[in-house]
Amino acid sequence: MKFALLLVFLLAAKMSVAAISEIRTKIGPVMNPPITDGSNLYLLGTTGVLYQTDLPISKSKVLFQTKTSSVCPLTLKDSVLYFGEGLHDDTKTQFYAYDIKEQKIKFSLPQEGHIERAPLVTSKNIFLGLGPGGISAIELKSQKVIWSKKKIEEGELHIDSTPISYQKMICVSSIYGFKGIVCFNEKNGEKIFAIAFNKNPKSEIRLSGNLLYGMSSEATMGDTNWATPSNLFVIDLELKKKTLDVNLRGYNFFAPAQTSSHEVFIGLSTGDMILVNLQNGKITFVGEMKAPIVSTAFIKHGMYCAISIEGKLRCYLREKNEFKLAKEEEWQEVVSGMVSAINGNFYIPTRTGYRLLQ
Repeated sequence: MKFALLLVFLLAAKMSVAAISEIRTKIGPVMNPPITDGSNLYLLGTTGVLYQTDLPISKSKVLFQTKTSSVCPLTLKDSVLYFGEGLHDDTKTQFYAYDIKEQKIKFSLPQEGHIERAPLVTSKNIFLGLGPGGISAIELKSQKVIWSKKKIEEGELHIDSTPISYQKMICVSSIYGFKGIVCFNEKNGEKIFAIAFNKNPKSEIRLSGNLLYGMSSEATMGDTNWATPSNLFVIDLELKKKTLDVNLRGYNFFAPAQTSSHEVFIGLSTGDMILVNLQNGKITFVGEMKAPIVSTAFIKHGMYCAISIEGKLRCYLREKNEFKLAKEEEWQEVVSGMVSAINGNFYIPTRTGYRLLQ
């Protein structure tokens, strides 16, 4: 996906931003959540700089710099941060493991492809989506490749999703060549099943029980046609078939927020804030913005919240069968990416570091 085009768009946006701290300006654009080990935050800017900060982000320390830009989320396991680098056109990149206790790189592995989404790290293996490089399974201890797949019978693989583990299967979404969901045997990489789509499944995929869900669309990250439609799809991994394909009048490249085992909350490029039932596809309208939403919707203190690309926050409270506006703020900051909560504080990704919402 063309993250680079979006970054250019964000950096070119002319908006007046008041009271931006020096440290936020230093960090620059971020798109993914920070990670905490309890006392510190770790975050990766799109410039490829890995930072360590305190929880309020009032002071920072540069830990590492990737060789090229990065939009890859961090994964923390056993005091090691795992992350990759590269944008849409990059085909020669690196995958990194950084030890936060030793404060040094544990290993760096060259890859054929790019790494735009977080790796799946288990107790024994790393499963890595590599864009045009497909998917690789790497032994955690030895860092040797166990298996890799660049294509299946249905077509070439382009994997810009975090792999999902379910019942000894590794499932990913693929775009461009083969468009759809494919699940592999986690031990040997043999294809178990594949489901083809008409549109590219470009959002992150998530798991709710045996249901894998995400969004497909022909929109691109550089697209300013905010009315480009998408579909919310649901795959039953037990039945190995698509059980839901709901038409939506906008798109979002990030994962829907799960509010229960059967419901997700989505902010769309059209400004719509909606709930979708994963079992029957029923859509419940929550609220709307006048500007596109290109970040994740989220739940805060029982309120259903989203932030437009122009930095307008709206939160709604659910009262029986209707939603009422409960909170509204104007930030005048470009907001795009994955909103996250740590210790009750929400970290909002912007073109100048994170804005904290308490």
